[in-house]
Amino acid sequence: MKRSVAPFCVAVALGCTSADSNDKAASPASDTDTDTDTDTDTDTDTDTDTDTDTDTDTDTDTDTDTGAPVENTTNDVVVVGAGSAGLYAAKTLIEQGYDVLLVEATDRIGGRVKSATLGDMRVELGAEEHYLATGGNPVWPAVRDEYGEAAYTSGYQGETAYSMDGGTHTCWYFRGATTPCGDDADVVATDSFWSWYWKPRQHEDASTTLADDVFLEYGVDASHRAYHLYDAGFAGGSYATSLHQLGARSLALQSYQWDLSEDIRVLADKDLGYSDALETIWWDEVVDGSELLLSSPVVQIDTRGEDVVVTDAAGALHAARQVIVTVPIGVLQAEMIAFAPELPAATVAAYTGIGVDMGLKVPLRFSSAWWETEGEPLAWLVTEGVAGACWVPSDYKEGSESHVMMCYPMGDNAVDLNDIAAAAGGGAAGDDAIVQAILDDLDRTFPGAPDMASTEYLDGLVQNWGTEPYSLGVYSFPEVGTYTTESDNLRRDLQAAVADDRIFFAGEATSIARSATVPGALAEGERAANAVHAVNGDPLNPPELP
Repeated sequence: MKRSVAPFCVAVALGCTSADSNDKAASPASDTDTDTDTDTDTDTDTDTDTDTDTDTDTDTDTDTDTGAPVENTTNDVVVVGAGSAGLYAAKTLIEQGYDVLLVEATDRIGGRVKSATLGDMRVELGAEEHYLATGGNPVWPAVRDEYGEAAYTSGYQGETAYSMDGGTHTCWYFRGATTPCGDDADVVATDSFWSWYWKPRQHEDASTTLADDVFLEYGVDASHRAYHLYDAGFAGGSYATSLHQLGARSLALQSYQWDLSEDIRVLADKDLGYSDALETIWWDEVVDGSELLLSSPVVQIDTRGEDVVVTDAAGALHAARQVIVTVPIGVLQAEMIAFAPELPAATVAAYTGIGVDMGLKVPLRFSSAWWETEGEPLAWLVTEGVAGACWVPSDYKEGSESHVMMCYPMGDNAVDLNDIAAAAGGGAAGDDAIVQAILDDLDRTFPGAPDMASTEYLDGLVQNWGTEPYSLGVYSFPEVGTYTTESDNLRRDLQAAVADDRIFFAGEATSIARSATVPGALAEGERAANAVHAVNGDPLNPPELP
């Protein structure tokens, strides 16, 4: 079955785009932390607390950097990362009776599910799309049980528009448009792409990128006037990368296994965000039932002894029988966590062979819906510049009087925007430069509304997942070599427990059939928790205090 949507519809991870000829969408998912201190404390006090009380034991030590007290802890299981996978792993373990410590690098839970307020409505800076019950997606029934069937509505309401020829021939996909997309042969040629890209028999050469195969099949390369429709519109909108980064056969093999719904929904209530909903239905209870450390980046996981000892950036030691590592794939690739002894070569090859790229979500609020130049709402827009793909979430948020356009620059567009931000000095000035560059792109996109984006702009937000220190990317995608066959793939390899069944990996990147989605991250957290239970089987029996 083909995969029709990307996550952020998550985790994973971050809205998404429907990769189906009848669906137009896009969006991602992750979280922001301003604590970037990764200095490792060398305090290795191994004072042992012999208290055998089944409650969590702690032992106060001192951070040699700051002089502040740190607490060593012991629990049945440590979960590294409090995103969707980590929280659901903790939920599963708590239900099985385990004493769980969640260690999160940032100052918030939720990972790449992150909601914020802009104007009079909640906007999604990470995952945005929701899937139906198909494939056992637990979010769908849980949200409906909590908020009622009316909680969900259709996303991407309105018509599709494509910028062409520098905005001089921007077309709309409906009859009666001033410039109908149906009159543009290069746009019409993309229709068949949606039933072609996901079929493995169309991509027999495992060494080619999707950009290579698009050129062979359609004669479209980066210099072609319609290249952005494949690049920003598909690769960016659905997989948070650029066309030349996707492995053509890997993508087809992955997409063929997609087992979530083809249709997507979004949260209708203007005051309800994805993170708000998940906290209410699950995460508040998980936090209450576990130990949680925020702003505590893990710097080492040591399995040289009988048990696991996790060290955080303050130097605190956290002992457990097992550890579940749910950090984003970008963090693993950056080797921000040291493993002692080193991880097996197969594990390292797995996480280095799964793609992840730069990307942003940029919601922009305007004083009017200036883009409705054809008198129709806008569901999906692909520009020729750095904005990439955009849509209008204020159209589906019931009761909202705001006019919010969400832009989704991914891959090369995100790299260009980060260069612009750096040239402006970074920080707030860098974010302002990113917004202005997107506005400049939008100013050129609609012939009937020249310069209206800058004129009507009020305020906006910049969520830069690629530069977040504890995400380092949007969500995973299949590059050349990620999949060899449906069953032989690096996502499956990364699922394998290591260190004598004491280290387990989980997250959207380990999901074979639903990567880059919240449901994929949840299922992987549950899988890892059940694997821990299978080898542990003895809740409330933590190791001695380090």
